Order: sequence, then C-alpha cells, then structure tokens
Amino acid sequence: MQLPAELNTTVSLVRHWADSCPDRVWLREREGELRQQWTWKQARDESQAIAAWMESEFATKGTRIGILSKNRAHWFLADLAVAASGHV
Repeated sequence: MQLPAELNTTVSLVRHWADSCPDRVWLREREGELRQQWTWKQARDESQAIAAWMESEFATKGTRIGILSKNRAHWFLADLAVAASGHV
C-alpha cells in the first residue's frame, strides 16, 4: 500500500490517525500492576505539548536531543515531540 505524499513522516501519520479515529487506543503500557493507555488524540496532544515546549527552549531547529529512558510509551511520545519541533 502506497501512502499519500503528505503522510510520509511518523508525525504526519500520528496527526492523520488522531483526526481519523481520535478515541481509538493506540499505545498501551504496563508497569507492574499499573496499566496506562493513550488514544491517538491523547498521544498527539501530549507530544504536541512537549514539542511546543521544545520550540520555546531551543530556538534553533535541528538541535540534537538525546532521550534516556526505559522502553516505554513516554519515550516514543518524546521522540515524536523532537521530530515535530524540528529537532533531531
């Protein structure tokens, strides 16, 4: 299946699915007995909020940002935010 040109990045795909099926669960995380999940809309909104903060903190696009974390949903949301804010 070939994707339309406007859906050629992870950020654009998340935005697309958040618009298409905002209440569908996308990410699930379990830590011990605790479980958390994010819908497409929640994931987009959270990653966009982080991206907005990054844009205010790092004025120059292309800043290299490292993420040190366990393999978890927040790591992926942070990675989306880095890309959405124009950083690497």
